[in-house]
Amino acid sequence: MSEQSHCLVTGFEPSELIRRFVIIVPPFAEEMNKSRKMVSDFARAMASHGDATTAVYIIDLFGCGDSEGLLERASWDIWRANIIDLTTQLQAEHPGAHCVMLGIRLGAALALDCIIKPLLTLKISLVFWQPVLNGKQFIHQFLRLKVAASILTQQPLSMAQIRQQLAAEQAIEVSGYLLSSTLVEEIESINHHQLIQLPNDISVAWFETNICASEALLPANEKIVNQWQQQNEVERQIFVSPPFWQSVDTVVVPALVERTVNYVNTLP
Repeated sequence: MSEQSHCLVTGFEPSELIRRFVIIVPPFAEEMNKSRKMVSDFARAMASHGDATTAVYIIDLFGCGDSEGLLERASWDIWRANIIDLTTQLQAEHPGAHCVMLGIRLGAALALDCIIKPLLTLKISLVFWQPVLNGKQFIHQFLRLKVAASILTQQPLSMAQIRQQLAAEQAIEVSGYLLSSTLVEEIESINHHQLIQLPNDISVAWFETNICASEALLPANEKIVNQWQQQNEVERQIFVSPPFWQSVDTVVVPALVERTVNYVNTLP
């Protein structure tokens, strides 16, 4: 792993020669905990699939619980280095294997960041589960959790007050997660909806869920997918389901897991 950190990586490897490997680029904070069942179901399904030639690796990023470091010392650059170092290591261990990054929620933005710098030279395919590409909107929604929690304590805070606290203390605690102002600023600077073109050899599978049957992605996502499809192979599909990354009860979307397994197995 990178010089900045050592990360826990859980691998699901088939007994046969590995032709592909999938790196799970995880979602942020509590969304990762909510997604663990989906991730483990996918990893086991992928590794036990009929041809059994695809490995899955789940990385715990710096400061995110099982790896070293504290979240308040984490940065987007360190997380990107974690993913790049793991990818480079797996490429060396499995020469010629096809790399797939499965980015979940904010993990989709991190996966994109790794391939557009460009910091990786191997061919990569991307799979997104309910991708978040606009960091500013994401942080705004995340901080709203603190607004909601403050109301329950009868000491309500406004978004402006939370921002003032963040600026004054250079950190903010939200739902048990202590974020530095640096990490907040780094995430807010990301807006991959402005990324009108991908590298030529990148293929993407864009999967979303919706509680209602629909054939249309969210409007901002529909626009960027249409843009990418002018030059790249981009598949899209919507699955009827509650949001597995934020539901109170554990939610599993078997159709999404199965579709992802099948998509990965179509890759060379």
